[in-house]
Amino acid sequence: MKSLTSSKAKTTMKGPSADNFTFFWGAAAGTDRKVLKTHQEENVIINFSTQNNNPWDGIENLFIDSGGYSRMLDGGEYRSSIKEYVDFINRYDPNYFALRDYPITKEILKKTNESVENLQKKTLEAHFETLEHYKKSKTSAKPVAVIHGKNIKDYLQMIKRMNHWGILNRIDHLGIGGLKSYSTNTLKNLIKKTRKNTPTHIKLHGFGIGVSQLIEGELYSILDSADSQDYSIRGRHLDEHQNGQINRFTAVSNAYTSKKIKLMKELKANISQNHTQYSIIDSLGENKKTRIEKTNDLIRTLNSLKQDLIEKNIYKNEQHLLCKECLYSDDRPDNLLYCPVFEHECPYSEF
Repeated sequence: MKSLTSSKAKTTMKGPSADNFTFFWGAAAGTDRKVLKTHQEENVIINFSTQNNNPWDGIENLFIDSGGYSRMLDGGEYRSSIKEYVDFINRYDPNYFALRDYPITKEILKKTNESVENLQKKTLEAHFETLEHYKKSKTSAKPVAVIHGKNIKDYLQMIKRMNHWGILNRIDHLGIGGLKSYSTNTLKNLIKKTRKNTPTHIKLHGFGIGVSQLIEGELYSILDSADSQDYSIRGRHLDEHQNGQINRFTAVSNAYTSKKIKLMKELKANISQNHTQYSIIDSLGENKKTRIEKTNDLIRTLNSLKQDLIEKNIYKNEQHLLCKECLYSDDRPDNLLYCPVFEHECPYSEF
């Protein structure tokens, strides 16, 4: 991403990402943006169709989504042209951007009265036009095609149609959309079949997969990247049930921090385990030395976060890496409202 100011902000809390997997945190509402900016989050996905869609300085990995889901629920069509969208991409030069699409969910099918086949066709047409404008632009952003369906068969059929249109030959990244309502087992099956039916050079991104599902199904081991805004939903839920005892920003901040630490813990544990954890990496011909480097990168990320917390004088005893409940327990209590990362008292921590 291009620097938006003359001096780039220093990142103190690095994202839960390794070379083989990156998680993007969604920023749509104003509170979400404020939380991610406050934490200097490096991996961010922004919705072009929202009012607050301008990125800020300090984002290392920027992903811009066209915002098809919200547009489909709000009338069925975009309010801007594809050229305007690509001009926006060209202006901010993100790392990735989703080709314009027409998502497919039960809600959208009912709202628009469209068929799966027709929405897929509209997506393919929009993809093709977006790629044509992209070809004439100066951006270095990587385009991400998106497949949609109401069942696994539909998704696989769209891959075939995308290949027939010649789109798969023009992209290196493929997103799987409309995943919010699927069970973890269904997601896993869909991702595996998508992987099997796409060219080996294409990397897969999961749109709207929350941290809990990523961990429950170890979906990070079969995806290259994913994104979600579930931390914001969790934060708003806490805010609405605390009768004014905790404000919206603090609630969303706590939810973001909890989910981030939980994912960092999972990625570190996965990389630190035995050789079998690297089956996907091994299938790509990666050697042992590179795997060790990846493990060390994750450990450095955790140690960097630890040092940041110590410097803020949050901990009385440096022997604790992070909050005991957040890092060392399998399940964080649902009523954990305060986290030391934000310098609020956490009743479950041992200092």
